[in-house]
Amino acid sequence: MKHKIFRIVLFALVAKLTFSSCDKAPATIDISLDAEYGGVLEAIRGTDKSLSEKLALIEGAQSSGIANDQQVMNLIREAVESLKGTIAEKLAAIAEAVKAQTTTLETKLALVEAAAQSGFADSAQQQALLQQAIESLGGTLDQKISALETAVGSQATSLETKLGLIDAAWQKGLADESTAHDLIAAALESLGGTIEEKTAALEEAVKSQTSGLESKLALIETALNGGFADYSTQLGLVSTALETLDGSVEEKLKAINTALGSQTSGLETKLAVIASGLDSGLLDVAKATQGLQTALEASSKTLGSDFSDMAKDIISKLGEISFKITPAELTYAFQDILDTIAGKTLSNKQLLEALQEAVTNLVDSFGIPY
Repeated sequence: MKHKIFRIVLFALVAKLTFSSCDKAPATIDISLDAEYGGVLEAIRGTDKSLSEKLALIEGAQSSGIANDQQVMNLIREAVESLKGTIAEKLAAIAEAVKAQTTTLETKLALVEAAAQSGFADSAQQQALLQQAIESLGGTLDQKISALETAVGSQATSLETKLGLIDAAWQKGLADESTAHDLIAAALESLGGTIEEKTAALEEAVKSQTSGLESKLALIETALNGGFADYSTQLGLVSTALETLDGSVEEKLKAINTALGSQTSGLETKLAVIASGLDSGLLDVAKATQGLQTALEASSKTLGSDFSDMAKDIISKLGEISFKITPAELTYAFQDILDTIAGKTLSNKQLLEALQEAVTNLVDSFGIPY
């Protein structure tokens, strides 16, 4: 009965595609009632169906139980490999399928990943395809968010691609900071395998060029809070995120400053960014102080005047010694704070108190009265 339903649904999907696109008779897919995965694979490898028709076939196979998540990904790779023409023509066919309303976001996400793995799409083109997939979503806001949740919860695609999708949704205004965090948490929950395999997936996502620094920091923070990463792993991932920043020094500094001023990550993560930036030489004392001020101002929006006064005191004290302190000394101060708070659940005020104490001790070491 499952296969009968699959055949009927499949024909309806393909008929809808062909009748709406041209006047010729609809293409049929010759699959017997006892069709199994091998039969679907043979149809996907054929050259007489469009990419959208093949995706409809794959979705039908999945919904009927013929193909599991891994097999679906294999079928989509086969569909991509079966494309004919130049690289530009293949990419155009993929873009057309991504824009179509006939396939789910989950399938489109797998298609984009397969295109990247096959070398048809670089990181910039992958980002563009993910944005097109977001733009193609129909329905209410709740329905769009539901489609995102289903896609990021799938086992068929990597964490790297899921983070790129979440980043695209956030950039397009479909997901706010809170929704983005929830989606990242769902993507992390979908990870299978050992702790080592999960950590490797995190590292690959952080190294990727398909998402921005803000999204990567949100991923790292969510991983830490969810128990997917420890303190040492967090610092390593933050350093990796900074190392993989693309562009000129000015562009990298702009990305860091934007992330420090964002609400997508907390003060502890931002302190790790500043410490890593100092350690790598990307930030000097002046830029680190400016970055800290940006981070504190972003955090103060959600807290009261006491917090604001503490933040001003920290910046003022750093200003007093900025002409004497070296980047290494300031890095040590930040890392000392991070070591102190490692593994603890602290409020922003408690974090700020630790930072204020460290800066005060630093001022005292230079013998400057205050």
